[in-house]
Amino acid sequence: MFRLLTLMPLWLACGDDTTPDPDTDADTEPDTDPDTDTDTDTDTDTDTDTDTVPPLSRLTSKADLYVVHESRNIESYTEETLAAMCEDNDDLIVTGGCYTSEPSNNMDFMGTRPLNATDTTKKAGWGCDYQADNFARPGEAWAVCLRVE
Repeated sequence: MFRLLTLMPLWLACGDDTTPDPDTDADTEPDTDPDTDTDTDTDTDTDTDTDTVPPLSRLTSKADLYVVHESRNIESYTEETLAAMCEDNDDLIVTGGCYTSEPSNNMDFMGTRPLNATDTTKKAGWGCDYQADNFARPGEAWAVCLRVE
């Protein structure tokens, strides 16, 4: 047995009843009798745009993202952490990573992690742990941060 699937317009499914009803008279005046007013709103303040939250598209954009780098030579026979830190304590770490141009037999990559991601008193960033062999080797840490105003 087959069932007929009826699709309703999106504005009707979402409850947005902004389309005019052809059965009503467009010339009808709104009811202005104060005795029949059913509005229970007792708030006498006038709402301003400063009380409302702006749409997400106005809160942030790609223009608020920036990339920071930390690169230097890791001294021979040492384990060091390179840290790419955001510019301000309020800025958020989005992602980060590590890079070295050295083959893995010349330098050991020990680990990677976000730094101070939830500590509001310190700058957030990305850390990379390296250990070089018998020569100084280049390493790099990078972080993508979100500027918070």
